[in-house]
Amino acid sequence: MSAYFGLDSLPECEKMVECPFNKAHLVVQHRMANHIVKCRKNQEIYGVKECRFNSSHILPLCEIKSHEATCPDRVVIESFIKHRMNQPQSSGVSSTSRSTIKKCDDDWDSDTDASYKPFHKR
Repeated sequence: MSAYFGLDSLPECEKMVECPFNKAHLVVQHRMANHIVKCRKNQEIYGVKECRFNSSHILPLCEIKSHEATCPDRVVIESFIKHRMNQPQSSGVSSTSRSTIKKCDDDWDSDTDASYKPFHKR
């Protein structure tokens, strides 16, 4: 089919690739990431779904469960999660920074400064 459109004779920078969501979409290769962002919204309509472990794996709905069970990226993600679960939890705020926080006594709601009148005409 690509020979019919003359796509084989295009320079490398203008090579057309097929959209993984809709095979009828032919997109210039360097624009594919932008196209996927737009086309991804309709993935359920096209009968495909992204792998939970790698968003570049786009498969038919009937194959997604078996793919996710054997996805090579699953091992990487699961080992990362396991590693994070074994680390001690931290609140993200060190004890030294807590002691340096000072309480502010300003109450802007009870401020009765009459010098500021934004709608006062002179």
